[in-house]
Amino acid sequence: MQQMLTDFVIQQLESQKCDWTIARQNFEALHHVEQKVFVCGASTFIIQHNPTRAISSSAKTDAKSIAARPCFLCKKNRPEEQTAITWKDYEILVNPFPIFNQHLTIALRRHQPQQIANHLDDMLQLALELNGFTIFYNGGKCGASAPDHMHFQAGETEKFPIISDFKREQQHLNPIQTNYNTQLYRLSEQDFFRTIWIIKGTDATNIRHTFLNLFPDIEKEEPMMNLLCHNDTNNLYLYIFPRKAFRPWQYNAEGNEKLLISPAAVEMSGLFIAPRKEDFLKISKEDIASIFQQITWHE
Repeated sequence: MQQMLTDFVIQQLESQKCDWTIARQNFEALHHVEQKVFVCGASTFIIQHNPTRAISSSAKTDAKSIAARPCFLCKKNRPEEQTAITWKDYEILVNPFPIFNQHLTIALRRHQPQQIANHLDDMLQLALELNGFTIFYNGGKCGASAPDHMHFQAGETEKFPIISDFKREQQHLNPIQTNYNTQLYRLSEQDFFRTIWIIKGTDATNIRHTFLNLFPDIEKEEPMMNLLCHNDTNNLYLYIFPRKAFRPWQYNAEGNEKLLISPAAVEMSGLFIAPRKEDFLKISKEDIASIFQQITWHE
């Protein structure tokens, strides 16, 4: 059953790349994106020059702007060419402005705000059923371009640098908590430039309990965070990136100091999207450190 959903999704991706002009053009453009790599301590950072992401990076997500535009995730407002696979209370869609060669948006079928508390079980189940994909969640105040409509996104697991970094470093790390075959790790700012909690386990229910113990008041008010979730042969992994700010000062700067970088789950994972060529060329390790220092929650 799990592989069946993955197969359906791959078929949908290939079909949309053939039949939907804008999606085809933007996926083809991925073959020409430029990338550069920085290695900083235990972390790998990839900078991707991707002009098609300019709309997302510059999206206005304040309440007035959201109210003034139709919701692009609601079925009635989607392009006619965009097809959907129904999964539980969601529709799986091909993202026409991709970061990955396989980029999905998984939108709730009803219009309600972005909030993880009542949908974490769905995220974990998606991660179990979509083999080879990592599911990611952007909080309504730190990266979601549609904070008014509950949704996840997904891309190939191999494309998220933090997953490879953790896999490589895990043997040198001790969990800070272990309960019922579920381990909680905390990656330090010193080695990884930002605070990261990782919950690893074989049982989705125990992972959920560990998450809720970290955020006992999340149903009342969701703290700023980005999430990643994926499975391997034996375990589920939930990566938690606690945040304290949406965008760094460089985003609103002028002249040579400006960096049109809008950090969300993908950037928190180590893959920075630079829609503008000038930002791709000039961004440095020091800029990455500065951005994380401003937007990441620190103990």
